[in-house]
Amino acid sequence: MFKQVVDKFRFFLLFLLFCTFFLSAKSQINEYEVKISLLLKFAKYTEWPNYDENFFTIAVFGKNPFEDSLNKVVKTKTLKDKKVKVQFLNQIDEIDYPNILFITKTEKKNLKNVLNATKNKPILVVTEIYNAASVGAHINFFVNNDNKIRFEINTKNLKKSNLKVSSLLLDIAKIVE
Repeated sequence: MFKQVVDKFRFFLLFLLFCTFFLSAKSQINEYEVKISLLLKFAKYTEWPNYDENFFTIAVFGKNPFEDSLNKVVKTKTLKDKKVKVQFLNQIDEIDYPNILFITKTEKKNLKNVLNATKNKPILVVTEIYNAASVGAHINFFVNNDNKIRFEINTKNLKKSNLKVSSLLLDIAKIVE
């Protein structure tokens, strides 16, 4: 119990330090490098049911905002003891059970259709579209009044998709229904 509290506190402090140092508007790091880092943290603190694939797959749906950064970062990473594979998708029928599906803000018009295609499937759907967590996404990025990137989590949508997120993430997220 004490170890869990210490781990939670340590994670929270590291996250606050990360946010304070890297997420300020004056920071040299760009918005999408921060989002890459957070996507990797989401992967670390999420459990998928019956996960037995050869790769951990992150799919980006829509215009790629990461440029080459995502591929460079994951090139040497492993997630859940698997090599990371990145897919860039433009059509709903290309979505083939990635672990994480990041829907870019360019896909606002297609959001409802993408969410319907992934509904109740064990795909962690992360977006950067206003109000998306309230209408079916699991996690949504937003910028707060201090111009810092934050995220909201819809726990009901996670449960419907049979995904479990650590309390460490829930404690620092805005919870939406």
